[in-house]
Amino acid sequence: MIGLMRRDGKGRLRGDAPMTGLVRRLVRPTRGERRRLLVVFDAILPAGADPRLPLGARDLPMERFVQDLGQRAPTRALLGLRLVLWLVWLGPLPLLGRPRTFGGLGEDQRIALLDALARSRSYVLREAPMLLKTLACLGYCGHPDVHAAIGLTSRDATPPAWAAAEGPRRAPESGR
Repeated sequence: MIGLMRRDGKGRLRGDAPMTGLVRRLVRPTRGERRRLLVVFDAILPAGADPRLPLGARDLPMERFVQDLGQRAPTRALLGLRLVLWLVWLGPLPLLGRPRTFGGLGEDQRIALLDALARSRSYVLREAPMLLKTLACLGYCGHPDVHAAIGLTSRDATPPAWAAAEGPRRAPESGR
């Protein structure tokens, strides 16, 4: 957890302090940012892209995963996530020359944008798609339905709380 740990007064490594009140509300992704994140996750993990993985991010309760992440992740990780999300969301104009947001692009254009970011000379821009892909896969691969689809026997007796909760699955909006 490099970058998320720091040393206390006695030289021991400590993680971020728990967020409280106002700080928690300011750091967690907003409802609009969560919707945007789901659109990005859908571009990264579309349904039916591979016959072995018929489910896509859209088919799973990724909204609950993102909410859980917002409640549990360290402060700096959430700030980094928000920064990267906005870099990707507003990236079409400077990177593709298109005056729209990521949500206003077609599927192929979204992939082209993520590829353009991954090829950037700037380290921050180059790593932005990797962070989003890592988070998308963390939620996606943690779901029991994905385990079953690829023939994995889950080692945990119960799925994560966000995956076990009842409720309708969501479909991402275009989110302009």
